[in-house]
Amino acid sequence: MTCNSQKIVEMEKRYCNEMETISATEIGLAVSGGGDSLALLLMASKWAKSSNRSLNVVTVDHHLRLESRGEAIHVGLIANKLGHPHQILDWNFDRRKGNLQAEAALARKKLISQWAKERSIKTVLLGHTLDDQAENFLMRLARGSGVDGLAGMKSIKRLYGINWYRPMLSFYRKDLRDYLSHGEVNWIDDPSNEDTKYTRVKARRVLRELQALDINPMVLVETSKRMEKAAKVLNDVAVQAGEKYLKLREWGDIEVDRKLFKLTRDETYLRLIAHLIKFISGSSYRPRYQELIRFASALTLPSFKARTIGGVIARSLSEDILVLRREPSVPSFITDIPSKQFIWDGRWEITVGADRLGNLEKIGPLGEVGLIQIQKKSSTLLPKESLKSVPTLFYKEEVLASPILNFGKGLTCRLAYTKCDLINSLATD
Repeated sequence: MTCNSQKIVEMEKRYCNEMETISATEIGLAVSGGGDSLALLLMASKWAKSSNRSLNVVTVDHHLRLESRGEAIHVGLIANKLGHPHQILDWNFDRRKGNLQAEAALARKKLISQWAKERSIKTVLLGHTLDDQAENFLMRLARGSGVDGLAGMKSIKRLYGINWYRPMLSFYRKDLRDYLSHGEVNWIDDPSNEDTKYTRVKARRVLRELQALDINPMVLVETSKRMEKAAKVLNDVAVQAGEKYLKLREWGDIEVDRKLFKLTRDETYLRLIAHLIKFISGSSYRPRYQELIRFASALTLPSFKARTIGGVIARSLSEDILVLRREPSVPSFITDIPSKQFIWDGRWEITVGADRLGNLEKIGPLGEVGLIQIQKKSSTLLPKESLKSVPTLFYKEEVLASPILNFGKGLTCRLAYTKCDLINSLATD
């Protein structure tokens, strides 16, 4: 056995070790056609066959280059040759929006998550490498990120109802290309990987220059791991503060004892408030740090009355208590439901009586008009501003059911999390 062949065997063994924690039998695989993801496809294929798992391969065609369709088809040919089904998903970039790479990454996750759910796939593999981790560290350092941002990509993350797993984070990009060359598999080098208008390409070049100072990718990754450990300690402290100073109401409001700002450090209440904003808004991400600083600073003022951020509104209830709640105008209406039971607005578990809504029916926030319709029929002492964002079933503009107000039939709901869920998830976020 040659030295090169020995290295191939060691890489495949290391991949299998990385996959030991994955128990799912149906696995999704996101493959772009680049060297990293194609190496992932080959290793995953061998692992799947040896462990009796089923692989489903997907490629997102962003239509950003003329060659993209042919590249997606190339992936399909390789996947089919290995015995795995492959599907191409299409996305077209709205050039009126901002950051192309950020929009493309977000669209990719949304499209793939929907594709996975339609196939009852709960785990999707991604081909990020050790080099990606190092580049990510530099990019976030350039943005002035703190401990959390510099902690790097997690090997597993839950987003859009799917578990995204990165089994290649300990592999160097060059080694993966050597692996493909050994298997005589051609990969595609995206020309945008050399375009310095993109931050990641700049980070990649800086990383090469840092090698002269013995600052290699592994050094940066080890630093990010230490940041991750530090973030866990800070999160544990924030969890303790949340247990002491927060109260979750069944209609979705989160009441905050102002002692939080007086008796804890700013790092503690900042990460707790950021986490609450993420939960109340139903967002997958926390607010940007500078926005968060301005928002939290306003909350600490004795004269504070009200302020909004990312679909969340904060109000002063008394000298001792303030409340965070969903901004009434933000939740959106839906007419197509994925199943009889689903999550709406990121925080409500909705249950309906049928697999689909009736003609002209829709689910959305109660709103001002809906509240006026039923407030005389269903008296309540709950805050009107909070009620305007609660889930409601409509026929056209007529309220059929608004369960938080105990009005009507055909719809039930409850918060998708308890205070314990909310607080403890901070430690694993």
